[in-house]
Amino acid sequence: MSEILLVASLVLLGTPFLLSRFGHRIAAAERTRLMAVSLAGGLVFLELDLVLTALPTVLRSFRLTGLASACERLVGHVLGGGPIVGWVVFAMALLLPVSAIVTSLRCRTRYRRLRADPWVGTHRPYGEHELVVLPSAEMVAISVPGRPGQVILSEGLLDTLAPAELDAVLRHEGAHLDLRHSRYLLLAAVVQCAVGWLPTVRGSVGSLRLSVEEWADAVAVRDLGTSRPVADALRSLVFASLFPHAASFSAAETIGERLEALEHGEPRKAPLARLAAYSLIALLWLGAGGSVATWLTHARGLVGMTPYCPL
Repeated sequence: MSEILLVASLVLLGTPFLLSRFGHRIAAAERTRLMAVSLAGGLVFLELDLVLTALPTVLRSFRLTGLASACERLVGHVLGGGPIVGWVVFAMALLLPVSAIVTSLRCRTRYRRLRADPWVGTHRPYGEHELVVLPSAEMVAISVPGRPGQVILSEGLLDTLAPAELDAVLRHEGAHLDLRHSRYLLLAAVVQCAVGWLPTVRGSVGSLRLSVEEWADAVAVRDLGTSRPVADALRSLVFASLFPHAASFSAAETIGERLEALEHGEPRKAPLARLAAYSLIALLWLGAGGSVATWLTHARGLVGMTPYCPL
């Protein structure tokens, strides 16, 4: 069972990277949600696999030998089993949620620090959010979640862009706030910190961030009725993002792909591509979830037999 969980979790963690290669026939909004479900599921099932794999070793440390042996038969062996492997896996099972929590707290702190105080720059209402213009020559265009959300631009940006391009940037950043894209960027940061040492996971995290930006681009294009102002603004602002892990209009690593997506326009309806993507993710979730359900069913019986298990 451990092998099924491990394989399913790793494939789920790599699926967003696969979708970025073959999923552009799926709209950015739908693709982003699929990527998020896949990454979240992969992270959860990987943690469950680590916990279940380490459980026999932990039980033996409490001298519950009979129960540990029964659990080991249910879970199976990974890398040959043994106490060394068990304790290494146990350490990984502890580090993964700790790193996720720490990253989440750091991102939330970073968002709070990015917020412009009332006495900094010019503040004005922007729909349900707030538009802040900073007195800076730097090129700044970011959205910061909160109550209210802030679209932060710089005077240097306003002086550089044409009115139509500026409107495109505002709509793009407003879409990030309206659609709460910070949740997806937070998930990307958590997954990267927890298991970013896996090459496919790094690709998946980058794919999710790109998909979020393409989603906001698509909203701006829909509102404006044309993709040209969005593309022109991107070409005018080819610079590295000053604010990692925040929604920034001109994050350098996404500009090339976004310009290509804008050039091709909204993807044509591709029911087969959507069916394949949904089927793959659903199959992996069902496989991993079924393994956990099977383990829980047997675990109930083991718990009931605990007083009779040899210690």
